[in-house]
Amino acid sequence: FITSYNYEFVISIIHLTIWGASLYLIMGVDHELAVDKEGSIWDANLFFSTWLAFSLSVSLVADLATIDDRSGLLPCSYKPNNTIRKGWIYVLVASIVLVMFSLGAAWGGICTYNNRHEDSRCDYIYTTAFLSGMGVLTATFSFILNRYWQTNKLNDGNLARYGAVLAFTSLLSSTANIPVTAANERIGSNSSNLFLLCWVCFLLSLRMCLRYVDVFKSPSTDSSVGHYTGSVTASRRSSFGS
Repeated sequence: FITSYNYEFVISIIHLTIWGASLYLIMGVDHELAVDKEGSIWDANLFFSTWLAFSLSVSLVADLATIDDRSGLLPCSYKPNNTIRKGWIYVLVASIVLVMFSLGAAWGGICTYNNRHEDSRCDYIYTTAFLSGMGVLTATFSFILNRYWQTNKLNDGNLARYGAVLAFTSLLSSTANIPVTAANERIGSNSSNLFLLCWVCFLLSLRMCLRYVDVFKSPSTDSSVGHYTGSVTASRRSSFGS
């Protein structure tokens, strides 16, 4: 789905890799840099600045990956730089990081061989990993749909409908993660990273749902089911060139 191969994009990938490795080291409970061994925030400045730097790196990669993409299902005059694929990249990365942190918490001591059947936190942690994995799947399917659309195997109306269903599915899974993890006193209050990531995934999924509301409210769709007229479709494809 990358449409812009240039030096800036390569540098941004390297930058994201560096901050990804830094995130692992700084947020590791064994290292006790930003969080303590219980997962609570140890150094608030280091905790939030690291997450901010990582988020900005992801944003930079997403911008450069979609810099030539105007296939946001909206007219060229309506926020052409606010593409849907960019939003799905955010959902994908946030969900992957949440899966990694939840499995890391489980395998790092919460769910040991001796207590995995006795500690109820194990079930919650694996549920978190499963629900965040749903976010990974929905984002991946959205890229597959976009590829079918680009090769004219999927029309505009179905792309909008299926994408909206995926966004709503992602919102449901991220919403379910709030009571399971973020609002769970035994997990969310003791694992700051999981708490933060659950809310980030929820907000990103909500943003995608609102983005599809914009799609169906766009003047380029009809007032009933969101079909794109042939003239608009043809002109948009030629304008977007993707």
